[in-house]
Amino acid sequence: MQIIHKKIHETEYKSILEIPSFFDNSCYIDIETTGFDRKRHMIYLVGLIYKLDGIFYLEQYLCDKSSDEYELLYRLNEKLSQYDYLVHFNGQSFDLPFIHARLKLYNIPTQMDTCTSIDYYHALKPYKHLLKTDNLKLKTLERLLGFQRSDPFDGGQLIELFNSYVQGDVQLRPALLLHNEQDMIGLYLLNAFYPLYVLTYTKELPTKCATLNTDKIILTKSLPDSHGYYLFEHFSPYGKVNVNMDRIECSLMLYEGVLKYFYSDYTQYYYLPVEDYAIHKSVANYVNQQYKKKATKATAYVKKKDIYVRCPLSEKEIIQLQTTENPITVFHMDYDETHTYIQIDTFKKIYPHVFTPLLKALLS
Repeated sequence: MQIIHKKIHETEYKSILEIPSFFDNSCYIDIETTGFDRKRHMIYLVGLIYKLDGIFYLEQYLCDKSSDEYELLYRLNEKLSQYDYLVHFNGQSFDLPFIHARLKLYNIPTQMDTCTSIDYYHALKPYKHLLKTDNLKLKTLERLLGFQRSDPFDGGQLIELFNSYVQGDVQLRPALLLHNEQDMIGLYLLNAFYPLYVLTYTKELPTKCATLNTDKIILTKSLPDSHGYYLFEHFSPYGKVNVNMDRIECSLMLYEGVLKYFYSDYTQYYYLPVEDYAIHKSVANYVNQQYKKKATKATAYVKKKDIYVRCPLSEKEIIQLQTTENPITVFHMDYDETHTYIQIDTFKKIYPHVFTPLLKALLS
């Protein structure tokens, strides 16, 4: 088995390091196999990218013969135990189950269970429409980000090359390594979508809130400064999302006027037609019968004039986000209207807690 080390800053790919790694103490991984059957087919090549003493390394383990797989797996298992996060592209479905199955086959106890899995494919999948691509294949995303491969092969063709390589055609070694190497570079390059990953994976980043005039409120989440992010602007009926070099900016529309809060336990209320609001039945006992009527779902409300944030979340979603310390009262224009509104003073208290759900809803 061969182990190949490269310092990325000394290679032609050094520009990718302008993009920050999404998680500290993480290892990026991609495997090459001789097929899809985890029992019959082997892992013959593994690519890793990791940071050590401030330097990013590209490391590859290549089998020279089928019997080298045990050593490859043993070394890989030991290596991955050092990291908190394991970053991959659709590895949750393919790479990781394949590695686990081969470890089990060789009776090597896994040491990978301490790693948190970070799957960039699944993190990007809900936002495919924002990227405006036909598919989410790694090579498609690489082209979107401006990376042009010199590797002409696909994974299937590589299996034939490996079979020829183990039979003695050592001239194929560079081609085998190049394909995996550029898979790894492409995987790291996907950190350009860092702003979208914060919607899937918990990441504590500073969040700010500011009111601009009386028509919108601006929320910003800070990002590590980089010129390498995939920048985009997205509009929705509720506002706008911008991704810049150092922040995600989200603007939500404001409404100033009178809105209604509807009581869920409407059977406990009476509606006063003249006043146009509902009161609890314990108070309604003191009101003459001709001036009140039993409230319905559509009339069990009180009205309030205020400045409101128009929210892209449903009432159910908002209620699930409230806490004992920060209860949230949801207002509507009318009973049949689905748009939800939150009083601006309440919103300014809760925005750090609801920023990510709001952003997901705006981008969906």
